[in-house]
Amino acid sequence: MDSVPEHYMSIVNALNSFPEPPARPVNPSALEELAHAEAEEEHSEALRNEVGGVLREVHGKGLYKHVRVNMYGVNGNAYNILGVVKKALHKVGAPDEHVRAFLVEAMAAGYEELLDTCSEWVTIVHEAHDVGDAWAAFKRRS
Repeated sequence: MDSVPEHYMSIVNALNSFPEPPARPVNPSALEELAHAEAEEEHSEALRNEVGGVLREVHGKGLYKHVRVNMYGVNGNAYNILGVVKKALHKVGAPDEHVRAFLVEAMAAGYEELLDTCSEWVTIVHEAHDVGDAWAAFKRRS
């Protein structure tokens, strides 16, 4: 084998003479972010377990199918729909963990799934209320 030319050896020696780069200091805020992310993951896991238990308790039993939610004239925004159903569940005395389970299930996927979830939990109706009839009934009572 041929020997390595001397000028290559000088380059290798020069490269080997460089000191090791200093260790990067640990950023305290990065450690805090990591700790926060781990705590958030633990909280999310606990919430999934809690919601999963409530969903197993409630799902498929139709506990709130007697609740009629009128969506006539309601803005079709997903958050607005969630708010209307959440308000109806609270109005009939649904426990907070059931309402939270509904919200988690409804927000777990897309818009169509949100609508399906609302229909599974409560009875959705689209009833127009005639203002003229309401005014006539009001006048009869007065």
